[in-house]
Amino acid sequence: MGGLKGLSEREIREAIRNDFWVVIKAGLRLWPLVSLVLFTLVPVKNRLLVGNLVGVGWGIYLSLVAAAG
Repeated sequence: MGGLKGLSEREIREAIRNDFWVVIKAGLRLWPLVSLVLFTLVPVKNRLLVGNLVGVGWGIYLSLVAAAG
Protein backbone atom coordinates (compact mmCIF):
# COMPACT_ATOMS: atom_id res chain seq x y z
CA MET A 1 0.00 0.00 0.00
CA GLY A 2 2.82 2.37 0.82
CA GLY A 3 4.23 2.06 -2.67
CA LEU A 4 0.86 2.98 -4.14
CA LYS A 5 0.71 6.01 -1.85
CA GLY A 6 4.08 7.19 -3.12
CA LEU A 7 5.92 6.58 0.15
CA SER A 8 9.65 6.06 0.26
CA GLU A 9 11.15 2.72 1.23
CA ARG A 10 12.07 4.14 4.65
CA GLU A 11 8.50 5.34 5.26
CA ILE A 12 7.12 1.95 4.24
CA ARG A 13 9.45 0.14 6.65
CA GLU A 14 8.46 2.52 9.44
CA ALA A 15 4.75 1.97 8.75
CA ILE A 16 5.27 -1.80 8.84
CA ARG A 17 7.18 -1.49 12.12
CA ASN A 18 4.37 0.60 13.64
CA ASP A 19 1.28 -1.23 12.35
CA PHE A 20 2.28 -4.87 11.79
CA TRP A 21 2.35 -6.08 15.38
CA VAL A 22 -0.76 -4.10 16.29
CA VAL A 23 -2.72 -5.93 13.60
CA ILE A 24 -1.19 -9.33 14.42
CA LYS A 25 -2.02 -8.94 18.14
CA ALA A 26 -5.58 -7.88 17.33
CA GLY A 27 -6.01 -10.90 15.08
CA LEU A 28 -4.63 -13.24 17.72
CA ARG A 29 -7.17 -11.84 20.19
CA LEU A 30 -10.14 -11.89 17.83
CA TRP A 31 -10.01 -15.10 15.82
CA PRO A 32 -9.54 -17.66 18.62
CA LEU A 33 -12.47 -16.07 20.43
CA VAL A 34 -14.57 -16.15 17.25
CA SER A 35 -13.70 -19.82 16.74
CA LEU A 36 -14.60 -20.66 20.32
CA VAL A 37 -17.97 -18.93 20.02
CA LEU A 38 -18.67 -20.44 16.61
CA PHE A 39 -18.00 -24.00 17.67
CA THR A 40 -19.71 -23.82 21.07
CA LEU A 41 -22.66 -21.43 20.78
CA VAL A 42 -23.58 -20.97 17.11
CA PRO A 43 -25.67 -23.67 15.41
CA VAL A 44 -23.97 -25.40 12.47
CA LYS A 45 -26.31 -23.87 9.90
CA ASN A 46 -25.40 -20.32 11.04
CA ARG A 47 -21.63 -20.68 11.47
CA LEU A 48 -20.77 -19.55 7.97
CA LEU A 49 -22.92 -16.44 8.26
CA VAL A 50 -21.53 -15.45 11.66
CA GLY A 51 -17.94 -16.12 10.58
CA ASN A 52 -18.42 -14.04 7.45
CA LEU A 53 -19.95 -11.15 9.40
CA VAL A 54 -16.96 -11.13 11.74
CA GLY A 55 -14.72 -11.27 8.67
CA VAL A 56 -16.40 -8.16 7.25
CA GLY A 57 -15.78 -6.39 10.54
CA TRP A 58 -12.15 -7.52 10.46
CA GLY A 59 -11.78 -6.18 6.93
CA ILE A 60 -13.16 -2.81 8.04
CA TYR A 61 -10.68 -2.75 10.93
CA LEU A 62 -7.79 -3.50 8.56
CA SER A 63 -8.94 -0.74 6.22
CA LEU A 64 -9.08 1.75 9.07
CA VAL A 65 -5.58 0.79 10.23
CA ALA A 66 -4.25 1.15 6.67
CA ALA A 67 -5.95 4.52 6.21
CA ALA A 68 -4.64 5.87 9.52
CA GLY A 69 -1.05 4.87 8.75
